[in-house]
Amino acid sequence: MNKFSENFLISAYIAIIILVGFYFFILFKSQKKPKDELAKHYKVSKPTLIKWVRYFKCPLSLDQWKRKRKLTGFEMDRIKESWGLEPNQALSKKQIADIAESNYKTVAENVKMNLEKIGIRLEAWESCNIFPPVISQRILEILG
Repeated sequence: MNKFSENFLISAYIAIIILVGFYFFILFKSQKKPKDELAKHYKVSKPTLIKWVRYFKCPLSLDQWKRKRKLTGFEMDRIKESWGLEPNQALSKKQIADIAESNYKTVAENVKMNLEKIGIRLEAWESCNIFPPVISQRILEILG
């Protein structure tokens, strides 16, 4: 066997291995998982997740969310990217006040003055007690 044939076979084996790996990756990511897994990831309740879909940036509309019983791995990844990847940064109003070494009243006043900067509406602040990691971090940033 000449050198060209050997290199061609090696390249073909590598291509096959990559294609098989890609196939299994797609297969894994297309498997559907219950929405509960997302709630467990962020350590929040299902009603909190519904509020997050309603008030914060989410790849799925509220109608799509309600119609689906399960989400694909791709959908889960896109949602996590929107809300933040670090589940331990999903904070309650009390946790935000504690981290900022402040009290709820001061935090609420600052948030209400900076709604646009944070990227939320007043309705979201008043309706939610726990915020996605991205929003929690923005609130902490405005509090200094």
